[in-house]
Amino acid sequence: MRNCRGAALLEVMAALVITAAAAGIGILSAEKVMHVNQAEVNLRVLLDDLHMLQLEAMRTHKHMVVQFHGNGSYSAYIENELVFSRDPAYPMSFRPGTLSGASVVFRSNGNIPQFGTMKISTGGREYELVFQIGRGRFYIRES
Repeated sequence: MRNCRGAALLEVMAALVITAAAAGIGILSAEKVMHVNQAEVNLRVLLDDLHMLQLEAMRTHKHMVVQFHGNGSYSAYIENELVFSRDPAYPMSFRPGTLSGASVVFRSNGNIPQFGTMKISTGGREYELVFQIGRGRFYIRES
């Protein structure tokens, strides 16, 4: 019987190919999860900020104008004075939807005088920020 001292070159190559394929699948899965998590972070922060700005409009009894910029940032103004601005943590962009213009107004009672949508791209997915008239309700849905 022949003395086996190690694996043949072909066996080692096969093991490397299988290992590389398994690692590649894991990396692709992790990348997809990472994009979904980035999108969730951006959208959660956006919703939290909008709620905070709506409450600030009610607290100060003044209209709050929230302006959305194409690069994903947004700013809030009371009486033409900048009170808040945020750049997204991860890549995001806004595009006009059914809203006329790239801004929304929270009245001093928290209501929104105009309904419509703003389109959002983040994490490789498309979403809509939906504003409902009356009581200032808004939410985000995947398009």
